[in-house]
Amino acid sequence: MKRNRSKGARLERTVLGVAWYSRAEWERLRAAVPDPDRFEATYEEWESMATATLAQLEAAGVTLQRVPIEAEEFLAWCRAGERAPDASARAHFSAEKLRQRHLDE
Repeated sequence: MKRNRSKGARLERTVLGVAWYSRAEWERLRAAVPDPDRFEATYEEWESMATATLAQLEAAGVTLQRVPIEAEEFLAWCRAGERAPDASARAHFSAEKLRQRHLDE
């Protein structure tokens, strides 16, 4: 059975938020997290890897938005939610910030 779409219906693309750090925030966060091994050894290595990964995903058709992360805000969010500031929390925090950004628009 074919579904009819109303003329006003619009397709929405899924947008994925990617945590993005300044050098100072990256260094602060790397020093504070329980999984610093999930970060590259230097900010330059991380930035190079992250930029290349984003380019690959975008070339594959994935819509991405960089989400600037401030270490203190993220760590406070973790404390408030009684979460470890690990990779999973960083992903959830980035998604929440992106969702909030779109709600504010």
